[in-house]
Amino acid sequence: MSPEAASAVAYWRACCAIAGAHAFGCAWPLDGGRPVRAPRGHWGANPGVAWIVGHLASHWDRAEPLEFVIGTGHATSFVLAHEALSTDWPPARLNKAILEYGVPGGSPSELIDLPSRTPHLFGELGAAVGVAQGLSKATGRCTACVIGDGECETPATLAALAHGQVLLTDGAATPLVAINANGARMGGEARFQPGELGRLLRAMGYAVFRSDERPKAASARAREALASALAGRPTLWISATSKGWPAPDPFGDRPFRGAAAHKVPTARDPSDPVLQATADLVAELARESFSKEGRASRAVRATASRISLSITPQPPRSALRRTPRRRTAWSAPIAAVDEDLAARAVQVFSPDEAASNGLHRCLAAGLVTEVLAEEVCLAWAIGHVAAGREAVLATYEAFAPLVGSQLAQYAKLVAAQDLSDRPPLGLVLTSLGWANAPTHRNSDLAATFLNRASERFRLICPLGAASASRRLRDALDRTRGGAFALVCSKQPLLNLPDPGGSVVRLFPEGNGPPDAVIVTCGDICATEAVGALALAAERGRRLEVWAVAEPTALAAMAPGSLALPDAPVIAAVWCASATISGPLWRAAGRMFPIHDGECAQGATPWEHLASAGLDRYSLLNAALPETGGGPAPLNQGPYVVPPFTAPALQAERRHTA
Repeated sequence: MSPEAASAVAYWRACCAIAGAHAFGCAWPLDGGRPVRAPRGHWGANPGVAWIVGHLASHWDRAEPLEFVIGTGHATSFVLAHEALSTDWPPARLNKAILEYGVPGGSPSELIDLPSRTPHLFGELGAAVGVAQGLSKATGRCTACVIGDGECETPATLAALAHGQVLLTDGAATPLVAINANGARMGGEARFQPGELGRLLRAMGYAVFRSDERPKAASARAREALASALAGRPTLWISATSKGWPAPDPFGDRPFRGAAAHKVPTARDPSDPVLQATADLVAELARESFSKEGRASRAVRATASRISLSITPQPPRSALRRTPRRRTAWSAPIAAVDEDLAARAVQVFSPDEAASNGLHRCLAAGLVTEVLAEEVCLAWAIGHVAAGREAVLATYEAFAPLVGSQLAQYAKLVAAQDLSDRPPLGLVLTSLGWANAPTHRNSDLAATFLNRASERFRLICPLGAASASRRLRDALDRTRGGAFALVCSKQPLLNLPDPGGSVVRLFPEGNGPPDAVIVTCGDICATEAVGALALAAERGRRLEVWAVAEPTALAAMAPGSLALPDAPVIAAVWCASATISGPLWRAAGRMFPIHDGECAQGATPWEHLASAGLDRYSLLNAALPETGGGPAPLNQGPYVVPPFTAPALQAERRHTA
């Protein structure tokens, strides 16, 4: 056996020993006794991942560690084992992690609380290839990624593999993708066998290398795959091992290969022979690589240190020269967003129609990458922000819910780790309130943010163009290590003043209490509510508009802290009204009617607004029915915003969470 193969096998055995102790609940250092905690988590994927990482590490000879993305959601015991080996955890720390795994108040089964800040999405299958591609693009360095053969069935993985070369430019690094082909998914056989995967990926233009459980073959293929990736060729290594290996089959008294090895063997009876079998397996794996005190050998620690599961963000690139756009009374909010994204040289990933969404300056600056795969675009953005580069996913609000599960997983990471040295993960969504509504609107992603609201997971609904510009810059600068979604329109809207804060109060000049209040969420609603304010002023009545610019801040408000005036109140909401109503009523300390955009389909967007009661005439009639404002004039064109002249307005910051 070559020295490289020998070091890889030693690392693999050490990783399997710690991962086994972690999953099976064996005390560390090992004492030969039965497990001290019930088995928890998963086993099957961990050995195969460790096998791949060990062989790549044994051939990595550069000064900086090889940055590695773990796609397999059920390899968390491997992640802990690698962290313990590469940073030389003392036995007491390792034993504490083992005892606290999966217990109340301890660590969750997805190890999102490790300090490594790995870009692993922790349970979101399929996105890791795109994250690795984004990292390689952003850093210019080769990044390695390991996924399972089951993950190769997901649309996100297949799309990322198919479109990965879109990100490659002359001299750019390419990620090395390794497939842990253990023949099984969570509950059955994998759909793709190694031979099928090889044929598919060669057809996509990849150099494909394949090995099995023999150390000599695995070492040779790892060396060749690394050389291919470092030379800039799209490269994929298929490592075919048996799921459950190196545990025996049967294990204890039950089958333990394929899908049967996915989870740890359950043992509810303390006398179950599988418990002693797990302790014996861990002790056998640890015998050659650890001292009696539970410390790994220096050689094993050196191998582990060549692979990093932590991404070190790089300094931001210099921004482009900004050419200010002349702002008028009526402006398209997305045009202001486009200007600011281009000025900051933010990398934009868009599934399609960046031009239709109004990102003309970003396109002209060469900042936009378009592939019709939302999940891959978001994964590329995640890779960029992990590398320290500002990046956003830009799409229609209607299509954005396709990435909802990825964002829900990212929210876990944001809540569990300190990522303050990273830029935020951004989404810029064009709300189509006056174009193609209602068929092209879907506020489900807004609900994803509202249900996970925090100061680092923000939903932003600006009031207009100047507001969109201000709040985008604030989100990029202040939401460090978090995520935000900014939802605004691409049609010209009233350019309302915005002094900041989560809620903005707009009121006509002069003194006196309001006759009624309209609470809004969404730039369309803000424009129409101010239109109602103008109509009321013509009739000698006084309206106020309270615009919720950051609805996620409502969750942090104490009951009644919104302190609305003692006057009739209605709300006009273009943002997940069923989800936002509870936090809104709680913050206001009272309930009031909420007009929203969920209504029957109308012939034109303006008629849709009228049928939903969101146009200025309907809002005036609902807030001040005695004014007799009359019905909205219909037959407006689909992209026409009926203009009006607003009275002189004052703006006041009302709440900052």
